Amino acid sequence: MSRFGLFLCKKAGKYNKPRKSYSKYRLWRRAAAVMMILSLTAGLAACGGSAGEGSQAAAKAAGVQRYAWPLGSSSPEDTVTQIYAEKFADEVDRLSDGKMKISVYPNSVLGGDRELLESCKDGDIPFVVQNTAPQVTFTEFL
Repeated sequence: MSRFGLFLCKKAGKYNKPRKSYSKYRLWRRAAAVMMILSLTAGLAACGGSAGEGSQAAAKAAGVQRYAWPLGSSSPEDTVTQIYAEKFADEVDRLSDGKMKISVYPNSVLGGDRELLESCKDGDIPFVVQNTAPQVTFTEFL
């Protein structure tokens, strides 16, 4: 028997295909692979959005890449740190001609002081504006 499941029939002088006998394990494995491919294809097709959705579609059509990041703060809206955060977001928007947008979340919306620092360290929140007091217990001693 050859490698591809074909054998040479000496009497007939031609190739004949033998019956394929798969074990149950092979059948289940193939069925699982087919089901996985179908579910991934259906999942990816469902994730696609329609092309007519708002300014993102217009930006893609114009070839402009836009960026958005969150900025977390645990300060109330009437403090100096919150005013600084709002000014920073406005300057980034102005200097980038609207290509970069920073959404400011005041009043510990994204978490308290400790949670904001941990999220910033993990890379979940790129910008945090707060006083230096909460950072003292978070840093390592030299």
